[in-house]
Amino acid sequence: MSAPLPTGFRPQVIAERGVVVTQHPLASALGLGALLRGGNAVDAAVTAAIALAVLRPDTGGPGGDAFALIHSAREKKTFALNASGPAPAGTDPERFRPRGIPRVGLLSACLPGAVAAWSEALKRFGTLGLDEAAAPAIELAERGIPAGFELSRVITGEAAVLAEDPVASEIFLPNGKPPGPFDRIFQKSLAETLRRIGREGPGALYGGAIGEQLIQWMQAHDGWFALEDLGRVRAEWGEPLSTDYRGHQVLVIPPVSQAHILLAELNVIDDDDLAGLGHNSAEAIHLMVEAKKLAFGDRAHFTGDPAWETVPIRALVSKARGRRLRAEIGPTASEVMLRRVPLGTDTTFLAVLDGDGNAVSFIQSNFHPFGCGRVAGSTGIVLNNRMQSFSLDPGSPNRMEAGRRPVTTLAPSMVLHRGRPRFLVGSPGGDAQVQSGFQVIVKLLDHGLDIQPAVEAPRWRSQDDGGLAVETRIPAEVIADLQRRGHRVIPSGDWTMQMGGVHLAAVDSERGWLVGGADPRREGYAVGF
Repeated sequence: MSAPLPTGFRPQVIAERGVVVTQHPLASALGLGALLRGGNAVDAAVTAAIALAVLRPDTGGPGGDAFALIHSAREKKTFALNASGPAPAGTDPERFRPRGIPRVGLLSACLPGAVAAWSEALKRFGTLGLDEAAAPAIELAERGIPAGFELSRVITGEAAVLAEDPVASEIFLPNGKPPGPFDRIFQKSLAETLRRIGREGPGALYGGAIGEQLIQWMQAHDGWFALEDLGRVRAEWGEPLSTDYRGHQVLVIPPVSQAHILLAELNVIDDDDLAGLGHNSAEAIHLMVEAKKLAFGDRAHFTGDPAWETVPIRALVSKARGRRLRAEIGPTASEVMLRRVPLGTDTTFLAVLDGDGNAVSFIQSNFHPFGCGRVAGSTGIVLNNRMQSFSLDPGSPNRMEAGRRPVTTLAPSMVLHRGRPRFLVGSPGGDAQVQSGFQVIVKLLDHGLDIQPAVEAPRWRSQDDGGLAVETRIPAEVIADLQRRGHRVIPSGDWTMQMGGVHLAAVDSERGWLVGGADPRREGYAVGF
């Protein structure tokens, strides 16, 4: 699937007081507006995140989940925020055997955590109230947004699913058909929901009036949420996981995120001379692909909700394990086959830096486009389908069970140098997140690419079925060499959305400028001042 602008490129933004990079130009502008009004990076990030719930309702919002890495310049410390929702109390995995967990419908929805993330981030580090951060999004939802090229494309692809739900159809299929890029989409019920959440706080959803509306609607449509379930949703603060790489400290979210895979990948190649191998050479790609396969192998064996499972996470991200895995890599492609899991594609990542040294690497998601394909009645909330991330294998550390949180692909990252943020890296794209991030970090730290060139350089994606998708801007002789090494190469066009949509914010270490770059594979844009 090609990008909307396959030959387009983005400017590299250089600024001094703030940079905002999001998946939608208007969200970036609104986040920047929060900075211009005197807010900090957290204010800008939450403002942009709520705006994205309106501008890209397919990717995330109050019915989805969220994670963040937040660096506080005042505290000189980085914090991890986990707002992934658990399975409701009524969850019964037997209902899904033998057909599997459905892609569409209310039984595929986990409890939503994004609103808790917005609120908790502002409460701890922001200067704006939740009502102020939500105000631009509310205006957009009421006045109507231009569908734009990417949302129009997604709605067209999901039209059959959206048509099954009268409320979703009324909003996203006006006049019974997908909107064109210049058509207006109104989300007035969502505007009222956001207004009430802004005025009353997250409790409006997690047990209050909006929650009651949501539960009444779900019970009338055979969902299994209960009001008590919503009351148990929390956003949790924790310590990031980290590893050292090329004189920098790379930080990620701990489980239930699978972001530890990124650290494991870097540890596998830590003793190799990637710069000497050459950027996107066959040798370098082979090494990194094999590192990816080995690192992903740990996901199926060990990763689950740490509140329920003992996850040996420190061992998984250790240098010693990286060296042991490196010893398993030979000159030809391995036949490592991974356990197949449903791969969500609709996620949105944003990165914000301010002039005071604060940094936010933030991601929110519905999992698949428009989640379970249902809008919760008069609330206007698009519900996720994150239950699909569970395993039905009773022996899996990620097994479905009431109260558990499923393992998620959401993997924002932050790279520190001498204790201060240097790079913020993230992407949508399911399992591509820790592969695209892996490649971009290597391009930055090993090959010395600048911000926008690192984002735009051709990428590969190793798939669970053993295939290797490769953008065809990689030279033909490199592709031929990879095939000789035993890789089943799948040419994927010059630009392809399956490689994710990397957003990158950086601090220029020599002069102190703030720099932003966005991926032309999607509609992202960087702005600054």
